[in-house]
Amino acid sequence: MKIRKPWLGMTMSALCFVGLIAEAATQRQVLVHLSNDRNQDINVLTGLVDKSPTAKGLEVSVVDQQGQTKSAVEFNLAQIASPNGVVLAVDSGRPVVLLQGKIDPQSGGHAVLKYLTNVITGNYAECQTQVRRGANGQWHIINSYTGQPVSRGHIQTWTLGISAIKGVCPENFDFAESEY
Repeated sequence: MKIRKPWLGMTMSALCFVGLIAEAATQRQVLVHLSNDRNQDINVLTGLVDKSPTAKGLEVSVVDQQGQTKSAVEFNLAQIASPNGVVLAVDSGRPVVLLQGKIDPQSGGHAVLKYLTNVITGNYAECQTQVRRGANGQWHIINSYTGQPVSRGHIQTWTLGISAIKGVCPENFDFAESEY
């Protein structure tokens, strides 16, 4: 005997419709483009905001030379605020760039950018950054050491890991080292 559950189909349709409305209400504001010296791909960090524009999260996408999106992943503010934060970049299955911090949806906040400096020892360097909402409603990544907005950065690598994230983290800085 087959039991029919017509409410299930209507519920699923309603959930899909609500999901489409929520997706349509989310706007994207590009925060920073990060190039690197290992390949021609660009990592694009995009703020996810609603119409007010209240921050909802972050999208990290990898774009190739032709401007085609190779991958994209979204994180909400709770994920970013979690103790380990979120993984922004992976190399050979290992997290190489992470972001962790508490971001107020209305005004922004501070965040720590961690990056793998030595694959053998597993050491990560950290630098402070800020996410701020400007008077015009546009969100920005702020270099905490210069106080200036950052729209472009460059991930500089060496044989065993990342040596610097230029533009976002200061160069020639005595970074705090940590293990992930």
